Amino acid sequence: MDARHPLTPLDTQLLDWLGDARSLVLLSKADKLSRAEQAATLKKVRAVVGASAMLFSSVTKQGVEECRDLLESWLEQAAEIKSPR
Repeated sequence: MDARHPLTPLDTQLLDWLGDARSLVLLSKADKLSRAEQAATLKKVRAVVGASAMLFSSVTKQGVEECRDLLESWLEQAAEIKSPR
């Protein structure tokens, strides 16, 4: 989602369609918002989608490591479930 315009009707429709599937909402273009606006937007979106939302900027690399780490942990968990020891 664009951090400047989160939770558009199309965003909400996609989230509804995904249902209970694990998802990660990346609030892109976070570098275009002030720190206060970032915090307020993240709080608003997390209230709707839960904790799996984070700020992201390809320009400043904000959130890149956190996103990578989270996705890696999800993949590791899935691999453990698929092939338990």
